[in-house]
Amino acid sequence: DEVGGVDPDALLGCIVLEGSKGSRIEESTIFLDTFLLALAEGLVAVTNGGSACVEVFDEPGSLLFSRTSDNVTIEYKGQSVRCGYDVVTRELIDAYHDLAKYIGFSGRFPAYVELNEAIAALSKRL
Repeated sequence: DEVGGVDPDALLGCIVLEGSKGSRIEESTIFLDTFLLALAEGLVAVTNGGSACVEVFDEPGSLLFSRTSDNVTIEYKGQSVRCGYDVVTRELIDAYHDLAKYIGFSGRFPAYVELNEAIAALSKRL
């Protein structure tokens, strides 16, 4: 949402996650930073397999993660996608860097400390 300029403290936008077989998770108006943080935390939590549930701060739902072998299933508000773990991790990292570049910070914006840490943890694993 760019009306009145981009406010890094209130990044409202659209999120679309697409699964390997055409399934989608789509939220048209969501705080991007908190959704990306929940996504990153969940992917970190299932790095070695298993399941995790991560609350999306400021939203009435949680992301559910289930990893088996090289795939991860992500569920949110009745929507579900299954994709390659490394693929979704790489796309999250790339999306985060694109967002950081777009709003003009180098990944050191104070409000994103936890997000930066989760992205760094994921980056080390790729």
